[in-house]
Amino acid sequence: MVEMKSLGTFFNPFRTDISSLKKERDRIRKMDVGHIEILLDHYRFLDPSGNEIKDLKSATSEWDRIIHAPFVNITVVHPNKNITEAGTRTLKSCIEAARVLDSKLVTFHGGAYPFYIEDKELIHDIFNESASELADFADSYGIRMSTENLPPSRRTRASFPSNIEETRKVLEDNPRIGFTLDIGHIIENRENITDYIDEFRSRVTNFHIHDSDGTKSHIGIGKGNIDFQTLMKKLKSTNAYLTLEILKDEDVPDSFNALREMLLQKACDE
Repeated sequence: MVEMKSLGTFFNPFRTDISSLKKERDRIRKMDVGHIEILLDHYRFLDPSGNEIKDLKSATSEWDRIIHAPFVNITVVHPNKNITEAGTRTLKSCIEAARVLDSKLVTFHGGAYPFYIEDKELIHDIFNESASELADFADSYGIRMSTENLPPSRRTRASFPSNIEETRKVLEDNPRIGFTLDIGHIIENRENITDYIDEFRSRVTNFHIHDSDGTKSHIGIGKGNIDFQTLMKKLKSTNAYLTLEILKDEDVPDSFNALREMLLQKACDE
């Protein structure tokens, strides 16, 4: 029997009550997922001794778990030290929650900084300082941090890292962190997915997979412009998690099954 890569999807606990957690669990159970990526954005799940994290652990016990750290209003690259320190503290709470959930991988965003800051070296240096502090903290729990490439800047906020040059420098300067490669964000940035995979394949820990039409991402497979048949040929030689990150729950099962069939076909062709 040919072994298939771990194909999973996001588990989104936007509410903390047990009935909502079970509803999300039942949604995922309809697919034969190899893992889940839990979005730990709700502040109540960041208390490692709270009942909420215990309920979440129980509701997700049947799957291999990886974690997506909080990102709404979170940044670890802001020139205002107080803002960046608040973001770092929040991500440390997430690492502690990941330990409770027996996860060995946490994806985090560098976040945003004000659009009027032109000194990109300053932003890069702040990221390095934050990433080093987070890696030290995560290492003590046997957890690896993995940063994600972000979509383009929007209005008053500039995202970091958001292009291949910024990503390259971040990974060169921070050998302890992995790379979560979001394929839709690459399309939004008018860049080439193949360039990212070819250059960073040894550092990729997790792929965020969804379709994109260049302006809108996190849509169902086949609803954008990405050539997934070609993409699967590239992904077959990586050793990373493959995680569907699709916003509309109703689009997830068909997308999951489509990718699963592609992976099974590629495996049988080898």
